[in-house]
Amino acid sequence: MSDDTRSPIDPAATRAALLAAGAELFAEHGYAATRVRDIAARAGANLAAISYHFGGKQELYMAVLEHEAARMIAQHPLSQPDHADDPVAQLRDVIGGLLGRVLADDERGLIQRLLLREMFSPSEALPLLVERVQKPQFALVLSAVTAVAGPHVPLERLRLAGLSLVAQCLFYLSARPVVERIVPDVVSAGARTRLIEHLTDYNLAALQALRAAHAESGDA
Repeated sequence: MSDDTRSPIDPAATRAALLAAGAELFAEHGYAATRVRDIAARAGANLAAISYHFGGKQELYMAVLEHEAARMIAQHPLSQPDHADDPVAQLRDVIGGLLGRVLADDERGLIQRLLLREMFSPSEALPLLVERVQKPQFALVLSAVTAVAGPHVPLERLRLAGLSLVAQCLFYLSARPVVERIVPDVVSAGARTRLIEHLTDYNLAALQALRAAHAESGDA
């Protein structure tokens, strides 16, 4: 009778370890430069476990992106059910959620680094990321923008307004090291409420102007 005291392999724990190791290495080195062998080693798993749980490197990368994005979306949602009848509150929720994501003081900062790499050096996973994560999130942005500007503003203008709002928030992700040196307090934890209010007021004025312009032109 053999004396095998090894702990049984937990498939869920192995999958979680591979996701965590993959997130760290993909964020550090990018998709192309990351080797699956290194991911398996950091996770303490057999190399074959990546194929078993995900199918391959690209599928693991997509799973990492979705997992990290879902975690951030849950922590910083773009909508609150009790604000369904308050357009200004909806707009503030979107801006607060977006800023919360890009300025999150995550100990690893994984989703921020992963998204930056995808924006500046897109991988083959980008189309899936857009379809599964970014398009549904942008739909929430567009809904909030429409609630303020009104349904009579042309869809193209509403989409551009939504993209402008997102771009204002993403600025604090890509340019944060510069912003912190020019205006040190603007992205500090204590000042973020003021930043949310500033961007809400700024976008609210623009969207109200759009609404008025189309009302005056007879589109309303």
